[in-house]
Amino acid sequence: MLWLAVAVFLLLTLISFTPNDPSWSHVSSVNTGEVSNLAGMAGAWVADILYTVFGAASWLFIAIAGYEAWALWREKLSPDGAIRALGYLFLMLGVSGFVMLLAKSWLLSGVIGQLIGSALSGWFSAIGAMLFLAVLLLMTVSFIFNIRWQAGLKRDTTLPDTPVIPQSVLEPEVDFDEEVTAPPITADGQFA
Repeated sequence: MLWLAVAVFLLLTLISFTPNDPSWSHVSSVNTGEVSNLAGMAGAWVADILYTVFGAASWLFIAIAGYEAWALWREKLSPDGAIRALGYLFLMLGVSGFVMLLAKSWLLSGVIGQLIGSALSGWFSAIGAMLFLAVLLLMTVSFIFNIRWQAGLKRDTTLPDTPVIPQSVLEPEVDFDEEVTAPPITADGQFA
């Protein structure tokens, strides 16, 4: 239930974020003392910190908290908590960097996305950085959600004993010794 509450809290904070609220990186120009964030002052601060650090990838925190709630309810948690948390960290870092490379916007990628995207595009090209992050994200998602690719790749490639198409269709019984004649045609071009 705690993870579900965290997911709802994050949803409320991120959906109602406004820069007019006093928070970590903003001083409110409106001194009414009112906070428009649905989660109050704490929500304004959390939303501001998440958007500043991770950018649009902050929305993944809602999905992560929701998945953790679902996995606890279904009792399907593997790997262990600390290792899974490290996987979530790599997921957030990879998505932030990927958003920076796609959008080229500080507001969408956050500080982490700017650092990762700039560093990777300096080491590789922009395409190389995207490929690196795509492979990293694929490996991270496979690890976090315990996806076993070998199970999907192991298909039964043996042919069945009986053909799919009936034998009568493949080899129709035709007597080629029989003489075939065309029907007679009348003077007006019609078949008789």
